[in-house]
Amino acid sequence: SSASRELQLGMARAAIERAVALEDVAGLADAIDAGSALPETELQAARSSLEELRDQALRRECALAALASAVEGPDVGMLRTAIEDCESLGLGGRAELQAARQVLKGKVLRNVVMAPVRAANNLRSKLASAHED
Repeated sequence: SSASRELQLGMARAAIERAVALEDVAGLADAIDAGSALPETELQAARSSLEELRDQALRRECALAALASAVEGPDVGMLRTAIEDCESLGLGGRAELQAARQVLKGKVLRNVVMAPVRAANNLRSKLASAHED
């Protein structure tokens, strides 16, 4: 019947909208398959949303991988950039990001504390080499 078809279309639309709102890639793919009776324009819009969600998920995954790598490395600038990238992708509340911020603070603090020591060592080595000449 026509009422049953309208109900099915409404449920399919609701499932697609819910999956998009929740950024649920698998749920959206399932909802698109289940909503095959929807008009092609709606299905195309849903497929576009699916591609965007997949791209965003991949960017987030890459940003978290770069963050993990930067946490292990010595480069403070790279770590700062990785943190900013994650934040720009909406990952600010993630535990990995909180931990990375703590690591960054530690590295910056260590650089500040070690700067005078390095300066003294450099001066010592310059004096020693000047003395040898």
